[in-house]
Amino acid sequence: MKPTILIVGDPLDALNYATDSSLAMAEGALELGFGVHWSTASDLELLNGSVIVKNAMIIEQINNTLPPSVANLAIGHSVPLSAYKKIFVRKDPPFDESYTDLCWFLLQLDDNRVVNAPQALLMQHEKLAPSMLAKAGIIPEYALVPGLVSKNPESLESFALELFSTANSLLSSLQNLPDFKSFIYRVLVKPWRGHGGRGIQTFSSMQEIQNWLSHAEKNPVTGTLKDLFILQPLLPEIFSEGDRRVFVVNGKIAFDFVRKPAAGKIEANLAQGGSAELRAMTEEQKRLSEKIALELKRHGILLAGLDFIGDRLTEVNITSPTGIRTFESLTQTPIAKTIMQDLLGE
Repeated sequence: MKPTILIVGDPLDALNYATDSSLAMAEGALELGFGVHWSTASDLELLNGSVIVKNAMIIEQINNTLPPSVANLAIGHSVPLSAYKKIFVRKDPPFDESYTDLCWFLLQLDDNRVVNAPQALLMQHEKLAPSMLAKAGIIPEYALVPGLVSKNPESLESFALELFSTANSLLSSLQNLPDFKSFIYRVLVKPWRGHGGRGIQTFSSMQEIQNWLSHAEKNPVTGTLKDLFILQPLLPEIFSEGDRRVFVVNGKIAFDFVRKPAAGKIEANLAQGGSAELRAMTEEQKRLSEKIALELKRHGILLAGLDFIGDRLTEVNITSPTGIRTFESLTQTPIAKTIMQDLLGE
């Protein structure tokens, strides 16, 4: 019987068949001669301490414009996850209760069986990862974007005031330069558990920040915001240079490309209407990416999407990093098989 992998992802009918990286990975595994089973997190069960999957689907063929060709295992048929060569966690965020439950289940398996390692998924927050890397000495402090994560309206307002005051002081000394005459400084706010560019808001004045805070949903007892938010300066390079996605695999850079926001938007994510293009990395981006890739591998993170704006690292996507189909489309080069070959040791 040929070796088989399991992909734990989102329902197949919810995917974009033309762009989904998980389907690209399934196709790569098929080309290598592996069997591929697909399930959702809700298909997993814990029986006497052993993880099993029920009602998994057999992926038989991938077509980029049509639903994949699948066959169902016998209804009610269970497969122990120990029977799979590798299990790939490809469930999209948010990192909610169902995600943590999935990771706790997968912790019952042998080390190195799951990509990415469930303990790493539990320990590392995608928006917090840059700070963790800086504290570990992997990247310099200047590669970080200043930010505050809080539910406290007063703290958020105070930090915004600090950002605007610093920016206004600098801009007043530059106002005679042509490049800065029409420059508008902005801060952005995004949900701490947000993903894919969803929920991002920008503000160009303290009055706008205060208005948002006054209308934001709050806890009636504590007066704090219902959810955590991260407040940061909006880096102007997002418009001039875009947001670079660096896809790392097994401790090495696999590929990269640049995403640029659509007109009138700040979200460069392709899911939010951004566009992609090829452009050489800066030496600093390459140097940092190589160091980060090795450090992530040391922690069991073999697949990650690093996001840079300029030479600043904004996020490290480890839950379900994307971009395979985008790079293949930009270069007309199939790479999914190579990626899976690297991950499966074939």
